[in-house]
Amino acid sequence: MSLKVSVTALCLVFSAGVASAGEWEKLGERTVRLVSERDEIPVSARKGKFDKIQIRVEGSAVEFNEVTVVLGTGSILNVPVRSVVPAGGKTREIDLPGEESVIRKVTFDYKTRQGATRRARVELWGKKD
Repeated sequence: MSLKVSVTALCLVFSAGVASAGEWEKLGERTVRLVSERDEIPVSARKGKFDKIQIRVEGSAVEFNEVTVVLGTGSILNVPVRSVVPAGGKTREIDLPGEESVIRKVTFDYKTRQGATRRARVELWGKKD
């Protein structure tokens, strides 16, 4: 009986950090400055391959200009976003090309909305279809 419980608990521990197909997985986050800036979120190759990414914002609205995705192959994907994401909001789903979509890092050009008094937290999420 205790062996069965131990094996079940072990399986749960190993599967907790792995996203199933169709589920969003948080890949990283960055607390951003209150001025115009460029920041990046590094992503470990251990996270695996992703078909889509999305950026979510907490704390304060952020105006994004462009998002740059550097893939494991060295390919660079420039995505013009040019929109304001409110606190609690998110960007559209951004499709990643090809079958080898391991992400090295995502860089974003942004500015926190004028008059903001709180720093925003920008989160990077990935999805496997």
